[in-house]
Amino acid sequence: MEATIGHGLASEDDFDRWRRSLDEWIHEPGAFAAFAWGETIGRRPW
Repeated sequence: MEATIGHGLASEDDFDRWRRSLDEWIHEPGAFAAFAWGETIGRRPW
């Protein structure tokens, strides 16, 4: 969070608003979330 604010990508107010929105969203009957995570390791053939 500090890095995001430090780079000017979001403010502390933005994070507070997102947090409040998520707190409300989790009580919605159809609420669903999914996170995808991937990692790739490459090697040179030589």
